[in-house]
Amino acid sequence: MSVRPDAGSNGATLPPTGSVAGRPFAAAVRTRSDAGVMREMLSRERVVARVWAEERATGGWTGKYRSDRRHHWLAVPDRRALVAAEQATAVGFFGQRREDVDHTELFALEQEIVDGLAAYAAAGLLSYYNMRRPNGRYGNLILFRTRDVPQAWRTNPVHERAVTIAPRHYHSARLHKGSVPGNWLEDGELTIEQTRYFDFDGDDIWRAFRRLV
Repeated sequence: MSVRPDAGSNGATLPPTGSVAGRPFAAAVRTRSDAGVMREMLSRERVVARVWAEERATGGWTGKYRSDRRHHWLAVPDRRALVAAEQATAVGFFGQRREDVDHTELFALEQEIVDGLAAYAAAGLLSYYNMRRPNGRYGNLILFRTRDVPQAWRTNPVHERAVTIAPRHYHSARLHKGSVPGNWLEDGELTIEQTRYFDFDGDDIWRAFRRLV
């Protein structure tokens, strides 16, 4: 599940490196760790998409499957647009979930997001990929063919609801924005350019922003 990339003000501005006292989730090393997961997800998605490219597949595709002790949920509204994409924008979400909360509401919202992806294909959305890792944590990767996150996706009403319920389900979250140079099916490396941090455990939501590139 994702928090809107433009959620509120940037809050504190953090340097490219270092940590934040009392907020270990906001350390720069965490962003770099997430980048490794996003690159792994990108590599896995490329394997699937290269088959589609060879088959000249068209239309949408959604699949849930298990591979290498990981659960995967990949949804693509237009496979032809995905395999042809250049200079893709990548968004990653990594939330630190509350263990004592029923997340049924969260999973239902994610299903609603996936069910509605086709409506955002024309605006530039290419794919939505959620991966549950062996440690039980999730990585989320969304690709766009536009240079920035489309406004239509930013104002998605389902995302508005996700923003509202996020504090009930997460202690904190990291929201990354980056890019993949060239044709994304090739070997261009995903780079995180900026990260927004959210801490939901206080009376008010703590926000911070870090630019890495």
